[in-house]
Amino acid sequence: MPGFNIRNQSKYPHIRAFVSKYSHNQGSDSWFPVPADFHDPEKSFWARNGWDFVVFNDQESGLRRGWYLDCTNDVLELTFFGFDQDLGIVKT
Repeated sequence: MPGFNIRNQSKYPHIRAFVSKYSHNQGSDSWFPVPADFHDPEKSFWARNGWDFVVFNDQESGLRRGWYLDCTNDVLELTFFGFDQDLGIVKT
């Protein structure tokens, strides 16, 4: 199933992610904590198939940053490194 695997490798321990549901209207677009790895799909995987907005937020600092990404027919592994760095993206 296509979608996004999301992990946090930043210095911010309490990162949350929001993934829009433009391509999968049955999915949730709530904020969820981001794990440090991809080991548990229940925590790291968002099922989507198309263009969606992925936003990262640190509740403590109020910092927020997002990307509009296309995962049509693919799984994108997204690694958040920080608010001042590019998002790591690997197509699998």
